[in-house]
Amino acid sequence: MANKDLFKQAIAEAKSVREAAIANAKEALEETLTPHLKDMLAAKLQEMEDKEDSKDEVVAEAPAKEDDKKHDKDEAVSETLTDVSTPVTKQRTTQKNLMTKQQSKLQKMKHQKWMQKSKEKKKLMETKTYLSYQLTNSKT
Repeated sequence: MANKDLFKQAIAEAKSVREAAIANAKEALEETLTPHLKDMLAAKLQEMEDKEDSKDEVVAEAPAKEDDKKHDKDEAVSETLTDVSTPVTKQRTTQKNLMTKQQSKLQKMKHQKWMQKSKEKKKLMETKTYLSYQLTNSKT
């Protein structure tokens, strides 16, 4: 009975640890991504305004330069995402470690429960064997 309660408790703890880790990851993502997204949005708006101004002035740029600008922006975005993903990866690793510990506790508890049942079965078999031996000896 106590093992069953411990098992339920361990499952409840694992669920709460998981929920807390997910909540922390969400908060960390919001904190790290919000300033970057605001900066990127402001830069995009500024770029759109600059393009409108340049259209008014009828200044044409070569297509190769636009491709270079797009490539530079793609590199900046990928660097930003790499910087943001590092703390998330650490949190995922921490979460996996906690879950692994909880799983090992559960496995240990299951093994202990199984061992206890095996011992009980062995005792029952020994008792049964002893009683049947006593019955056969008492008849003779």
